[in-house]
Amino acid sequence: MVGNYTHSIDSKSRMSLPSKLRKKLGDTVYLAKVFDDCITVYSEDGWALFMDKIKDKPRSFRFGVNDSAIECDIDAQGRVVLPAKLREYAALENEAVISGQNTHVEIWNPARHAEKLAAYQEYDAGDIQEEL
Repeated sequence: MVGNYTHSIDSKSRMSLPSKLRKKLGDTVYLAKVFDDCITVYSEDGWALFMDKIKDKPRSFRFGVNDSAIECDIDAQGRVVLPAKLREYAALENEAVISGQNTHVEIWNPARHAEKLAAYQEYDAGDIQEEL
């Protein structure tokens, strides 16, 4: 899952997921606080793999991730409801940037996403580029 998309959030806290991403995510997704200040979205299989990867991490990290997580069905119009606690955490109001991150999707406040992207653009990838 790659690319980024900007979508609106309606008055009922629903947001459409891009069809290209929906196809890979499936009908049920897991939303959680994982890293940074965004909402992380996993498919059912992706969530199971992620849970397996963090099983040996500190209990406080696992507790925080699991406590914030919610299982959501994608409706017939391709929308997901963003719970208030996650919207507040990610500072989401009327618009969000949906960013594909290979194994998962991240939902960002547009200003925070722009800051993250600016940091990437300033990053010197010379060493990584030589390795590749």
